[in-house]
Amino acid sequence: MFYCTCDTAVSGYANVGQLTRSENAAGVSHVSDWHQSGNLARNRAVIDGVYHTTETFYSNGFMPIWSRNQPYNLSIGSLSANWTYTLGGLTRTVPGYVTETIYEPDNQTREIR
Repeated sequence: MFYCTCDTAVSGYANVGQLTRSENAAGVSHVSDWHQSGNLARNRAVIDGVYHTTETFYSNGFMPIWSRNQPYNLSIGSLSANWTYTLGGLTRTVPGYVTETIYEPDNQTREIR
């Protein structure tokens, strides 16, 4: 059996019209909260009783600027060290991982440093 729930109200998230919970017969569940842009902001999975949470934080222009993963305490970027983008919205840098991304004129990735 598989169960789903939609539209669960959570302060600070835009969950109306979105899938907010799913659970299978084995007890694996996913709880999702949504950013106002329609992108996934927080996903919590419970697997064998362990909570795994991924949060993605967005700029005012709705671009992801950093993420945090628990229980491993892994952050990709931070509040003060955001991912950066080109004027065309392509990823330029990801602090701690990508120092520069070079694109071809047709926006194909040429090099990641």
